[in-house]
This record gives sequence, C-alpha cells and structure tokens, in this order.
Amino acid sequence: MASCPLRVEGQGNGYYIYGVQLQGSIVFRSILQYPRKHYFCNRLLLCFHFASLFAKSIPTELAEDPKFVPLSADDPIYGPPALLLMGFEEDEMEKIQMLLKELDGEFLKVIYCTEDMIKQTVWDAMHTEQINLADVKIAKSLPRLCILSGLSGEEMIMFIDAFPETGLQPAVFAALVPNSADKLLGDVIDEIMGDHEMMIHPIASLTSCSFPPPSVPPPPALIGEAKALKARPFLIIPTFPGAGVPLADSSGLPSPLPPDMLPYATLEDAEAALGRSLTAAEALWFRYSARMPDYRLYCHNILFLLVIFSLAPLPLTLIELCLPAAVSPYKLQPKVRLPAASFFRCYKDVMRVFIFIVGPLQLSSYPTVKLVGIRTGLPLPSLWEVAAQLAVYFLVEDYGNYWIHRLMHGKWGYEKIHHVHHEFTAPIGFAAPYAHWAEVLLLGIPSFVGPAIAPCHMITFWLWIALRQLEAIETHSGYDFPLSPTKFIPFYGGAEYHDYHHYVGGQSQSNFASVFTYCDYIYGTDKGYRYHKAYLTKLKEQQGNGHLNGEVNGFNYNQKSE
Repeated sequence: MASCPLRVEGQGNGYYIYGVQLQGSIVFRSILQYPRKHYFCNRLLLCFHFASLFAKSIPTELAEDPKFVPLSADDPIYGPPALLLMGFEEDEMEKIQMLLKELDGEFLKVIYCTEDMIKQTVWDAMHTEQINLADVKIAKSLPRLCILSGLSGEEMIMFIDAFPETGLQPAVFAALVPNSADKLLGDVIDEIMGDHEMMIHPIASLTSCSFPPPSVPPPPALIGEAKALKARPFLIIPTFPGAGVPLADSSGLPSPLPPDMLPYATLEDAEAALGRSLTAAEALWFRYSARMPDYRLYCHNILFLLVIFSLAPLPLTLIELCLPAAVSPYKLQPKVRLPAASFFRCYKDVMRVFIFIVGPLQLSSYPTVKLVGIRTGLPLPSLWEVAAQLAVYFLVEDYGNYWIHRLMHGKWGYEKIHHVHHEFTAPIGFAAPYAHWAEVLLLGIPSFVGPAIAPCHMITFWLWIALRQLEAIETHSGYDFPLSPTKFIPFYGGAEYHDYHHYVGGQSQSNFASVFTYCDYIYGTDKGYRYHKAYLTKLKEQQGNGHLNGEVNGFNYNQKSE
C-alpha cells in the first residue's frame, strides 16, 4: 500500500480524509472535507480511524491527488453515476428513491443485480438499463451490498451517513475503483464480502479502546490483514450499517462515542468476531438488543423503577394489613399500626413524583449516560466485573448520600425539604422514596456518580438501579428478619439501623448513611444509636426477654441486640 488507509484528523467543524492507493489507483478522491451536519458522521469517522494505526505521516496541505485514475477517458472521473444493489428487495426502491431525492442525487441510476449480471464485468453491470423493475428478475441469495459509482468521496459519505435514516436494513458499501472495471461481478462480490469479514474483527476490537499515536507500530495481526487487502479492486467502506448495526442510535440523540455493538448481523458473525461461542446470556442479549436503539434500552430503567417500587413492598404490606400477628415478632415498632389508606396515600404520592419528576429527568439524561461510557454491546461483563462495579457504586452512593442526608438535617434543609420524608416515624417499604421532589433529585445524584467513575454495561446499570431500590425498600420496611441475606454483608446497616433514625425524627443527628455504617462510625454520628442499643441490652438483662415488648419506646425488645 502506497499510503495509509483513510487517515482521519479533525479540524474545527470538519474532517479531512486522506485517500488510499491500491495498485496505482486511488480509491477516494485524495483529500475530502465536509461539514459535520449529523452526529452520524462522528460514528462513521471513528470507524475509519482504525486504519490510522498504520499512518507514518500526515499531509500538510489540501491538494488533489494527481495519481487518481479515471475509470475511462470517455466517462466522468468517478465512473458512471449509478448504485448497483445486491440483496435488496423490489419494494425497497421507493425508500431509496426518496433518499436520493433528499440528497439531490436523483441523477444516480439505481440498478438491481440480476442473475445474468453476476457473470458480466462490473463495467457492463454499471451500464445496465432497467426501464421497468417489474420485468427484472432480481438475483436471490446475494449478500446485502451496495456498490457506489460516479460519486466523490464526500458524496459517498453523505449517502452512507443518511442511509440509516431510511429505515432500510443495513448493507455493506463499496466504492468502484479503476482496476475493478474488467473483473466479473460475481468475483468482485466474493472479494468484497471476504474483505468485509476480515475487517469487522479489527474494527470491533478497536472501537472499545483508545487509539495510539501514529508512531506506535500496529499489531502484527492488523499488518497481515492490511497486506492481504492491498490487491483488492474495491475499497470496502467499513460502516457499521454494513455489519448489521446502525451508524448511530435511531433515536438520533448525539453521542461522541462509537457504537458499542460489535459489527455483526447474526449470532454466527458475533461468535466469529469474539473468537468464541456466545454464552446463553450473550445470545439472549443479542436477540433482544441487536435491533433496539440504545436510547430505548436506557428507557427500561424508569420502567424497572416503577415495577420494583410497586411490587417489592406489596407482600409485606398485605401480610401486615391482613395477618399482622404473623409478622409482629419481627416488627421494629410493633405499637404502630397504619391503616390501608396510609399505605395507598404514600404509594400515590411517590408515583406522582416518579411520573412527573424522576421519569422525565431519566428519559432526558440519556446523552449524559452515553457520555460517561455506559455500553450496550457484546461481550457481556463477567460476574466478577459486575460484582466489583456494584460494590464501587454502593460505596460511592453511600458516601455521597451520607453528606447530603446530613445537610438535610440542618434547620433550613429539614424545615423546607426533608421533613416530608420524616412524616413516617415508623417507616414502611412504600415510604423509601417518599420525599420532597427536591430531595428525590438531590439524593439521586450519588446513584449516578458511581457509574460515571466506573462505566459499566447497560445490564449492570439496570442491576444497580434495581438493587439500590430494593435495598432502600428493605431498609424502610420496618421489619428486621433474622435470616435476611443482607445480614451477611459487612458493615451493612439494614432496617433496624435506619428505623432508629426515623424513630428519633427531625432532631436525629444519628444514622445518616443509606446503606453501610462506616460513615456514621468514622464521623461519630452513630453514638446515639450505639447508646440506645446498649441501653436496650441492659434493660433486657434486667427485665427478662419479652417483658417490655413495645411497652416503653415502641421498639421490639425480642430482637437480639448486636
């Protein structure tokens, strides 16, 4: 190869793409510049950037490359203006024509590949006339491929950029170059798809890593594949639509990141790209998410919040209302009995905040989530990775929540905002997010700091939000069950720990942490709770187990003191 493949450098609001010479001919028109009209361009150019690993130098001026060879002296420099389509259906013509009209590209002739054309040269195929598409016998079982001719590099990029907006299925794109004109179309199709298969693996591996400076030698595997491509008569444009994944989320929301789905169209392609068989979980995730925009995957988050909040506290609530004696031994404040109306009022108020405050905020925060690096592709994270990230998130959230909660117990914070949450001196599961809307927003911030520090997979993010919600519901349940799994978590506070905070009420300067006990211990805000526990232990020793159950301060003295 005489020069590096598609060196991409950003300058202001545009990009310059340097051409590639293949066997004495240039595949792109030397140096191209175009405005970044869409965020889609960002994705495409990041795909191009993979080849900059081979760069030895960057041109210092913009100049037409004199080595570009026309396809024919009698034809336009870029070849006959045409789109040769393989693997497309007849009913897709309308969308293609609409796209060309939108791009002022109606001068392009759209040609469907027929069985006869496969045995013709590319040159003859590009000059085929198809007056009535209904009379054309379209070749079946061909890969989905679009060969562009008669377009400058800039025009090709604009076409590929706009292609996902049509709603058409993805395709592989290739640009016609001089030394391909006399080759048989069938041979060229095989070469294009072969090169495409070779390219998707290095592109996939590089979309998730940072690019080294040009002086760093490329990996040997990439060098070998680059040498194998040098004799090819076509430039394979490595777009993600050609690999079965859109250039950008179909939501159209901006994202500076490359697509994180690996470029494959089938499970077999995914396994080939990963170099191993997919796990059952990965196969399930692929089937569910491959065609779903990242934004829609992120929107699952608010659905999980609503479902978990509605269902998780329900069993214990029904038992307390219908069979209170069954759970009375485990109730932390057994003297407090709330009517069903209180539960319903709490649920209704929280749902109002979720729907009108939390929901819109979550749905509009997608660009921030993508900015910090939440990914949706394969491979899925390992269990160890998920566990480590969740541990970080809980620790970070607990620390941030501690300080915000502690500030809320100042005079102004409590009177203006936090007093709403303390309306339930004996908390219930539905009261976990019961608070002033401003408090809901403020205490939600630490939940997103962890994923920003240690970006994760979308599944991990879902799991984090779900577990945090379940933990809050358990902490506010008002019950302390001896065999609860959370009792095996080191430094975990739990329901008894937080129940004391609500029992003391607005004057409480103790037990501010949301999950663990280490912050309260370090900063000395658990002294009241420790004194209270010691007092109860001493009282039990004096009076005997069960003698003062709930008669003095509402707490269940049958509970074993720690």
